[in-house]
Amino acid sequence: MQSIVLFFLFSSLAYGQAPSHMPELSVSSETLQQELKNVLAEGKLSTDLIALREDYPEGQTVKVLCAKNKFTLVLKANTEKMSVLMKGLREMGFLFPHPMVMVTPTLSRMKESCGKTYEWRPAL
Repeated sequence: MQSIVLFFLFSSLAYGQAPSHMPELSVSSETLQQELKNVLAEGKLSTDLIALREDYPEGQTVKVLCAKNKFTLVLKANTEKMSVLMKGLREMGFLFPHPMVMVTPTLSRMKESCGKTYEWRPAL
């Protein structure tokens, strides 16, 4: 199915037209939680360092809340939740320069994002 979607996407772009409706990517809360745990484990950080909370209003934002040395990412997204989560992690200092490489921020770098809200916008 993904191959078909990509074929039509690239076919339409080859003729200078983007598709009028891009398919929305949805992901379960459990998948988001597991991905966050994977990132923390890969960075050799405690899996309870960053908590995840979801709200479902319109928009695509993530807010970083801090209490002592713990963080909460509040996702406000109906769709593209994984992209919004990754935006929050990038703004906290996590970098993903290559699929096999991850750069883990220091605690002080993560604290720089406390109280800030970031908006994810699609590239297309």
